[in-house]
Amino acid sequence: MYIPQTLHRLFKRYQAPIEGTTIAVLLGLLVAIALYSLPVYPQNWAPVLVAIVVLLGLRYPLLAYLAAAAIVLYPLYTISLYVAVLFLALSMLLQRPLSHYLGATVLIVSTPLLAKYQLHWVVPILAGLWWGALNGFWIAGFAALWGKVLGGMAGMSIDWLALAGNMPSAAAMAQRFHGLPAIDTLNKILQPFAPDSTVLLYHLMQIAVWASVAALVGVLGDSTWLHRRFYPWLTIFAALLGGVLLALGHFVLTLWLPAVGPEIFPWDAVFSAMVAAVVISGSLDVTRRFLDLPLAPMSRKKHSLPRLKPFWRSQKHQKSKNAAANKSPIPVPNLPAWEPPQENNDLILLELD
Repeated sequence: MYIPQTLHRLFKRYQAPIEGTTIAVLLGLLVAIALYSLPVYPQNWAPVLVAIVVLLGLRYPLLAYLAAAAIVLYPLYTISLYVAVLFLALSMLLQRPLSHYLGATVLIVSTPLLAKYQLHWVVPILAGLWWGALNGFWIAGFAALWGKVLGGMAGMSIDWLALAGNMPSAAAMAQRFHGLPAIDTLNKILQPFAPDSTVLLYHLMQIAVWASVAALVGVLGDSTWLHRRFYPWLTIFAALLGGVLLALGHFVLTLWLPAVGPEIFPWDAVFSAMVAAVVISGSLDVTRRFLDLPLAPMSRKKHSLPRLKPFWRSQKHQKSKNAAANKSPIPVPNLPAWEPPQENNDLILLELD
């Protein structure tokens, strides 16, 4: 018990630096993956640029966000000028919420990478557990939309049942968008969403499923009263409910719109994604709530071995105690009994005169 309490105490003492460092390192890792996929900078410059993002993220989240956007802008420019312009416009328009919730931004951007390993459903469940119902709703919705946009730009199917297990290729994006004019670039981005109204409805409903599940999980996660009585089982139940609802929502969509969904529902991939999301998101939230608990008070009681006194001192002390006990008490002299003072009427008359 001593080691967990010590780690808990260290975390509570340095909680803000630990969380800031973790977010900064993850943001730098995403920038490194982007630079590795689009190696346009000189070889020795890429580690320096990643280190700048990480160092800025330790203290200044806004500057780290702006630096990451500026570093990724040039590789996008090599793909298409208009793709870079769209990225710059969106990153500037959304810089206030994205830089304020930098951890959520890292989670959103990493969604396609997590989908490669069947971990994409961690995003909506964790968004609800960590950022609450309202913020989780928008985080999960943007994550689902971002994965679809990036998959569509790479020429992949933007159905999340097909995106799971795959990673969009930067080379495919460069091949599809290189040299296209502005209107064709915008058409290439939007065309996978709306070849007809049924396909558009299907993809919008998938985004709505992610956002709604995150909001529902967030409602359970925000309930302080329930957490006090059912910790950690409420977190596990919320994560399990989120995973089941995500699987059920995608299945209902394929039954409702069979012309858009896959012919055979991928139960194996869905089950593995659900289990991974429930275990990972539940474990992370239980750990976070444990670390957020107040510290146990330090015990001031010192457990030390009794001091052994020499036997000659013990005998001398015992003799002195016996001598003190055998002493006769000192007699107290007889004192006169107490009498109340006599009244003096002369003083009263004098005052009246």
